[in-house]
Amino acid sequence: MLTELFVRNLASTVVVTGGMSAVSSDTVETLTVEESDGIFPVVREGHEQFHFKDQNPKHGEEIFSCVATNGNHWKVIRGAEGSTPVQHDRRFAIRQVITSEFLQRLGDGSTTELCNLVTGFNADPTGRTLVDDEFEEALESGPVYLPTGRYRISRPINIHPGQVLMSFGHPIIKPVASFGGDAAIELLDGSGSTRLENVELDGSDLGAGTDIYGIFAETRMLDAEVRHVRITGFSNSGMILSGRSVMLDRVNCSGNFGSGFELNLEDSVMFACRAIDNKRYGFVGSYQIANMIGCVSRNNKLGNLG
Repeated sequence: MLTELFVRNLASTVVVTGGMSAVSSDTVETLTVEESDGIFPVVREGHEQFHFKDQNPKHGEEIFSCVATNGNHWKVIRGAEGSTPVQHDRRFAIRQVITSEFLQRLGDGSTTELCNLVTGFNADPTGRTLVDDEFEEALESGPVYLPTGRYRISRPINIHPGQVLMSFGHPIIKPVASFGGDAAIELLDGSGSTRLENVELDGSDLGAGTDIYGIFAETRMLDAEVRHVRITGFSNSGMILSGRSVMLDRVNCSGNFGSGFELNLEDSVMFACRAIDNKRYGFVGSYQIANMIGCVSRNNKLGNLG
């Protein structure tokens, strides 16, 4: 997928010159970039071929629209997607590349293919107000896109079979201290494939003894893909899953007060999953996994396997 190709390669892209001042919106500038991996992987031309978002430690909210690139010099429009241009430090990194095709599907709000939780359902991405109702309404409407932001919840996000929750940015789902339920996200039973991709679950506000998981699914029928998910700070284990035909891809459970992963799986695959610094075990359970590739478990208090 072109978007994934861009994201992988841009992890090491650094802006050397350009984009250093807080110019007015819609100003066209040229960025000179360095690639630690060598050359930029492809040459793209044409307005809105892709967007990327800055990863400057002081400013993480400006989005650029790329007009053209020849590999080392990128012509961009500052303040794309309604963001405000900001002052940058020198040699800042960039990330989050989104293809024009994806932006067209996303549109100004919701489409029949993808529902934007913020623009389509008025969810608050600042973490100031709860977004429980917005999550429920959006998931009932179709596949949901979650923009970068912080989303506060007071009850579980129930994802039914066939539903999708995904992002290309850095959204953080954060249960409040008074959270009521078993887990921040519950994957429910039934036929159909569930997809959860590129989100962070932060349970750091949950009090001791609240016994809340990051992700919970207890069903023999589960058919799910969970990719690029980080789960940290929960008062119980990061993830407890039962089911079959489950794909766990680069799921990171760290710093949870239970185990990293509690699993009862059949005919499933785990790829590059990490369980680090949890208060109980790294991976624990009874499971028959067809493939467990490149997974890491270390510094868990009671052991790395249970």
